[in-house]
Amino acid sequence: MDISKNTCGCELVPVADAAKLSENGIPFSRGTLRKWFSLGRNPQIFIKVEGRLFISLPGWRKFVEEARVRTEARATKRFESLAD
Repeated sequence: MDISKNTCGCELVPVADAAKLSENGIPFSRGTLRKWFSLGRNPQIFIKVEGRLFISLPGWRKFVEEARVRTEARATKRFESLAD
């Protein structure tokens, strides 16, 4: 049974599969992702099914977009302070 897509239509990438993580643009190691999960960091990107840990691609995309927006805002603020 392929559980990379479940009945809700969610796209899931197994944390144990480094190749699939890379294919989906997830640049972090399996160890880093497992540590994040155990520490409760970024819970919106993780799903655990029958003892296996997965990354939810919609959650991942949202996480990346939020990080991009924060970075742009920080850069804009810094640029504006340098212009003064």
